Amino acid sequence: MVAILDAAGLLFYLVPGIVAFAVDITNGTIYIPPGGESALDKHTSAAPPQDPEAAGWRAIPVEGPLSRDNVARTLNEALGTQVTAASIERMSQAGQLALHR
Repeated sequence: MVAILDAAGLLFYLVPGIVAFAVDITNGTIYIPPGGESALDKHTSAAPPQDPEAAGWRAIPVEGPLSRDNVARTLNEALGTQVTAASIERMSQAGQLALHR
């Protein structure tokens, strides 16, 4: 009887506790003292920064105000495709934008 209760204790308390502890550490949601690193920090800091040009991105300078119409006109000239001001979903202050196709 004691062995059954010990097994139940391990199954319902120890195993979920270990799983929760592992999940908290990998998500970085557990308290880590200053100067410590979580497993997530080790993985994210080890990833090399991606070169935008190698990923197929290219910078297209926009002359004049950063408005949807002006950006659409600049993209039409630079890319040779039809981009409308209405197809620009989001624009940030840094000049990044999202197009709806």
